[in-house]
Amino acid sequence: MADCSLPPPSPFLALSGEPPVPWPRWISSFETYILAAGLEDVSAVRKRALLLHCLGAEGQRVFGTLGNASTYAHAVELLKAHFAAPQSALLRCVIFRRRHQRSGESVTQFVADLRGLASLCKFGALQDEMIRDHLILHTNYDKIRERLLLENDDLTLAAALHLAVQVESALECAASLSTSSNSLALAKAAGPLESRVPLLHVSADSSEENILLASQSRDHPHQPCGNCGSSAHNSRAQICPARGKTCSNCGKLNHFHKVCRSAPARASQPPTTIIHNVSSGRAPFKTCSLMIGDVTLPLLLDTGATVSLLNLTTYTQFFSREPLGQPTTTLRGYANSKIDIVGSLQLPVKYSEKTLPLFRFNIARHGTNLLGLDLFNSLGFTLLDTAGSEIHTQYVYMHRINPIKAIARLCSATGQLQLSAYTWRRVIRFIGRSVSYPGTIGGAVPISTSGSRATG
Repeated sequence: MADCSLPPPSPFLALSGEPPVPWPRWISSFETYILAAGLEDVSAVRKRALLLHCLGAEGQRVFGTLGNASTYAHAVELLKAHFAAPQSALLRCVIFRRRHQRSGESVTQFVADLRGLASLCKFGALQDEMIRDHLILHTNYDKIRERLLLENDDLTLAAALHLAVQVESALECAASLSTSSNSLALAKAAGPLESRVPLLHVSADSSEENILLASQSRDHPHQPCGNCGSSAHNSRAQICPARGKTCSNCGKLNHFHKVCRSAPARASQPPTTIIHNVSSGRAPFKTCSLMIGDVTLPLLLDTGATVSLLNLTTYTQFFSREPLGQPTTTLRGYANSKIDIVGSLQLPVKYSEKTLPLFRFNIARHGTNLLGLDLFNSLGFTLLDTAGSEIHTQYVYMHRINPIKAIARLCSATGQLQLSAYTWRRVIRFIGRSVSYPGTIGGAVPISTSGSRATG
């Protein structure tokens, strides 16, 4: 008798993209549902209809392109050939050996996934031994690796898993005790009496061993972690978030930039470049849409910026698959404040018929996407006035000469100079800064006439 109240498995492919569950696992779940619901004796046509119903909208669309299958068995064969194409055992072995324990993944979950991958590798009688060795090699916990390496050569996978789970539980318990002790010490630090008398926090279900560990941690409080800066654990704790991370300062593993004690990896500091606008405020020009990679992005046209920038949000959303290179320069803004550059990236750029095979963008942590002077010139852009005549941009180097004399010299050379309100504010800001802080302003400031526009 069919049980229609039993819910079917989740759709195999509801939306376009990769199926959330591999085809062999999903079809096994579907056949279990057929058996549990008492539908194993229904006709092949009805089973085919149930299969199509559970495939989901996108799965049904894909099935329609595979050919005509009138029976359930034929439909399963077509779907298996499409979604579970056979792969070589060599490729499966490579996938197995590249599997590492993920952050937050327990040892039990890690070994269970290794079993599934190893079942496709044709290891035969060596399967358990291969999984055991892989567990020792690629676990996230050094204590587990050390404990398993102390065992004899006849260590089985079941025994290795049992020991690994024990060590994992002990590490989590020790970390919890350490966190509780530190939290209690911080809460009592405000009181003079409590700050002089260390207290021991013991829960009702604490064992004698845990009480002893807590007492020892009370008598010997540790310093903040030298790898991440947290006071919740010491530098050797397995739960440290810096474990496995690369320092952005020296390039070494297992610590963060804020606690790095090494000199920067680069032998010399890169040259400093002045960036005159990285914010989303008003600009004298509108945005310019460029094809960057395979994405069309609007960039703020700013010839006062020497280099072109993309912000970190844009990189994460569209280009995260491309690795970031080292920053090529140190960038500073109006107030000589350092702009946070996380790296550089080379991407193809296209505007109309003009194509740049590779152009280097600096990736800023914050700010607006800028089309700077370097990309402006590389694309062959020019400035035109309202009559369509080309404007020859002139530069005033304000760190070498008096800015007021420079403006007067520029006016005498061009006759009458009409500047936009935005440009006048920029000039006044530079004049004020050069008077207050002589010698601190560097770089070239492009001065263009009011009403000018960029063209490429």
